[in-house]
Amino acid sequence: MKCPNCSFVNVDDAKQCKICGYDLPIVTSKREFNDEDDAELDSALKNLFGLKDSDEEDPLDVATVERMLHKKRPIQQNRQPETPSSASEQAPSTISKKARPEKTVENSDNDEEISRNSYRVIFIVLAILILLFIIFKSGIIKLPWKYDNEKDNVTTEATEMESSEETTEATTFESVNLGQAPAIEPLNLFFNYLPEFSNKGNLNITTLFVNSSDALSVLTEFAGIGKIEGIESISVTDSEINDSDATFTIDTVIRQNSNGTSQTNDVQWDFRVINQNNEWRLDGISYSASLSSGSVNASEPPSTTEPNGEQTTEPTQAQTTEATKPSTTETTTTSTTEYDYSGFKSSGTFNGGSLSSGQDVGGIRYGDHGDFERVAFDIMKWVDGTPTETVDVITSYTAALSADGKKITIVLTGARDAYASLNSVNFKDSPNISSVVFSFSGQGESVQIDITLKSSSQFKVFDLKSPARLVVDIAPM
Repeated sequence: MKCPNCSFVNVDDAKQCKICGYDLPIVTSKREFNDEDDAELDSALKNLFGLKDSDEEDPLDVATVERMLHKKRPIQQNRQPETPSSASEQAPSTISKKARPEKTVENSDNDEEISRNSYRVIFIVLAILILLFIIFKSGIIKLPWKYDNEKDNVTTEATEMESSEETTEATTFESVNLGQAPAIEPLNLFFNYLPEFSNKGNLNITTLFVNSSDALSVLTEFAGIGKIEGIESISVTDSEINDSDATFTIDTVIRQNSNGTSQTNDVQWDFRVINQNNEWRLDGISYSASLSSGSVNASEPPSTTEPNGEQTTEPTQAQTTEATKPSTTETTTTSTTEYDYSGFKSSGTFNGGSLSSGQDVGGIRYGDHGDFERVAFDIMKWVDGTPTETVDVITSYTAALSADGKKITIVLTGARDAYASLNSVNFKDSPNISSVVFSFSGQGESVQIDITLKSSSQFKVFDLKSPARLVVDIAPM
């Protein structure tokens, strides 16, 4: 069978060409050669293998072809090139030369691909190492061995500091016990929590209060005096306990440290405690502290806007000692600094509240604060002529000062009664207040309160919420 690739004639049943390895087509019948074909093939093979016409070897013999293939290269190197007699004689040599370089090019491509991959791997590894070096050098991630050492040092120092603090507190503060009555139990907890709040900011103390935000403003101010080093003495100087509420006045001697200076302060506390579902909770708190440099009361009241649009200054819960205590006990304090009378008026009116019905002026309290006097009214819910519980918001009210500045008139629209009129408040020691008189208009339409003054004065009126209270501050001109 003649090879289509190199024109070599293979045996009839050959599957591949003996010369070039080409896959031969399968034939179903044998091809017959005549003498002319054999002569042409014989001449072509002799020319291919470098044989002469006088050579007796038969180029069509398979063994001869194999032997000639091994001898072809050296024979071709020694012979002079001859001009092929036909295109068919040149084809085998040309194809054979092309077949061999294909394998060499493929191997070269593989080698280049392997080399390129190796360079990529080396580049990636170097990039990762450089990135890790930059990260550790910049401190974004600490080296494990460095981190462990620093952590151990920090932990050791923190443990020593905590141990030192715990030891100091354990030897300084003793448990406070003012009594076993249920109403006084919140006060025991209060004074036990107070050093933790003042020194560390622990907010557990606020859980004792009905209104924790008001209490927090008072406690934060007290903590500003200085850290507590010890409570040297504590005693209950006044108390009034009922089924639903109770009031306490407690005197303490507290050693405090302010800016590295230790001093002993006399601090008087006023508390109101209420019974909520058989659980006694603190509902009001205020204090006054006598320092070595003078007396310190609650901080200056924050600015607020009255309903009539004018700026006033509303005291914090800390300044309303009497406003949170439903009794007529007088409290006198002094101040070494000039008081700021922002918000006081010498004429005009104050308005506020939200129109309601069925309210009662349930209680009245008075206090002399040195720079000004305060009268506070507790607003309650009226039921069958008796105030039974507090309300959150006071009903609508209007307060006005007379032209001569000697009388304040307050009208509470929608208030039904004034149970406070049954309580007598002694104003004989008041420097400026002569009396407080209640009057009524119609059947549950309004309650009028007239405060008569001894001299021309300036005044300020505002209300507090939850529980509702009306506060009147009076100061001389």
